[in-house]
Parts: sequence; C-alpha cells; structure tokens
Amino acid sequence: MGQRPKFSIVIPTYNRRCLLQRALASVRNQTFRDYEVIVVDDGSSDGTWEYLCSLDPSVKALRQENRGPGPARNLGARHARGTYLAFLDSDDLWFPWTLATFSELASRHRAPSILSGKLVEFWEEAALEGIKAEPIAVDVFPDYLTSSRSRYFVGSGMMVVRRDIFLNSGGFDDGHLNCEDHDLILRLGSAPGFVQVLAPTTLGLRRHVASETSDHRRTVDGISRMIQQERYGVYPGGVSRARARREILTSHTRPVSLKCLSDNRVDDAWRIYARTVGWNLRLGRWKYLAAFPILALSATLRGVASRAVTKREHSHS
Repeated sequence: MGQRPKFSIVIPTYNRRCLLQRALASVRNQTFRDYEVIVVDDGSSDGTWEYLCSLDPSVKALRQENRGPGPARNLGARHARGTYLAFLDSDDLWFPWTLATFSELASRHRAPSILSGKLVEFWEEAALEGIKAEPIAVDVFPDYLTSSRSRYFVGSGMMVVRRDIFLNSGGFDDGHLNCEDHDLILRLGSAPGFVQVLAPTTLGLRRHVASETSDHRRTVDGISRMIQQERYGVYPGGVSRARARREILTSHTRPVSLKCLSDNRVDDAWRIYARTVGWNLRLGRWKYLAAFPILALSATLRGVASRAVTKREHSHS
C-alpha cells in the first residue's frame, strides 16, 4: 500500500457538485502535498457520483445512502490511511497554506491529538481575495477542556484529528443532526494536546441558504443531544472537570436558545433554558439568566399577536 500519508482529507458531500468542484480545487492548490483525498457522496441525486467517478483515481470516492455528514465523515475515516484526518465540508474552501500550517504545527508540538484552524465566513468567493498568508501564531493547551475559558469554537471543517484517537472515540454521532462536531470535540476533550491556530486563516466557511447549519430543527436536536450526553456522563473528565465542560456546553446552548426565541420557537427555547439553568447559575451567567425570561415573554406576545392578525385575515377572506 506504500507509505502512509500525513493527512487524509475527508470531504462529505450531498447535492453540491458545483461547490464540491471548488472545494477540491482548493485542495489541489495546497503547497503541502503529503495527503490523500476521500470524498463521500451522501446519496446525492445531482450527478455528484458520476462526477466523482470521472476524476483521477487519486481521489477515493465512496458512496452511501443519505444519512447526514457525520456518518459520511465516519465512512471516510474508516477508509483513511493518514496519520491525521483533516475534515473539509464540500461547500467550504482551504487556502494554499492550510495543510502546510497544520503539518508544521503537528511536528512542532509533538503530534497533538487535535489541531483547530482559523476561519473566515464568506458569501461570495471574491471576499476571500484579501486573505493572505501570515506568520503562524497559536494557542496551545494540554487538552481541549483546558481551553474552556477561551471559548474556542471547533467546527468540523476546522478540526484536524489524529486518526487513531478519532477511531477510538467512535467518531461523529451517527444521527442526522447538527452540532455533531461540537459533540465529538467534547468527547475528545481530554485527549492529549490541543493547538488552536490564531494565524493564518486556514478555512473559508461558505454561508448560503442550503447549508446544513441553516436547519434549525437539527440544531436544536443536536444541542439537546449534547445536554443529554453531559447528564449521562458520556463526556470525559468526571466531576473534577465538570465546570470546564459546562463552560463549553453553555457557550453553545445559550445562543441556540436565543435563536429559538427570535424564530418564535418558544417551547424549544424554554426546554434548553430549563435543562441548563443550573449550569449557568454556577457559571454566573447572570445577564443571560435574567434576560431570557423577558425575551421569552416578548416572543410569546409576538406569537399571540401574529396569530390574531392571521385569524382576522382569514375571517375576512
């Protein structure tokens, strides 16, 4: 089989043939070349599989029925040979120096379990033209949980994980829900060595209406799953590291509960608030604790007024 590559780049995709082409082009533009590429077609119906079959055999193409990005990444990881797994979503882009940055840091910091990149969000690719290579700057921690007060966001497209540690963890949750990346990083929370890239920017995160994260129902389901995981003691560290875990967890739950209010999904918001209120009390999140009930009441009144208007319109139609 030859020598193992340093990186296995795993790209899940679903009905994004045109965007996938751009993602693969950004991989081909890497200055660091010791990698393999694995693309997992998650049951696309837009010609993605036919496109993948037309590519050079150096791109390993796999296919599964539509099960979501987490299971697709797991399938790719099981076929990977690299020392590290580098995850790239098919609607996102890397910069030419991305893998070179991760390679340098993996060597410099003695093969840490997790490296996390720096992202910039964009709607149009022209917005990325001003992003330039910079000297490497990082924040280094004994493990991810130790970084809890820094509140570093580690999304799937930002994370580079040692393959052995990823496989031992069981990988991403197999459910078709969002926040599967945050769940994974918490399950890897005590794995030795976490490096957060502060510079250069390594990932262009594309914003568009068809992105997985725009499905708010799946986001609520994913957050609820994480709360349940913590309550069942799934995440590592025991009682001694509960505060660190809950600092990280509530940094995700608070904005989701507030987004539910802005979307008039008040019941979902209250469920998240009620299940995490004790954690937020112990962490001293007084502003959130005090503001949420007021915002919830306001959202409820908006909903009542909206339904009244709709009822009147129907009665006159």
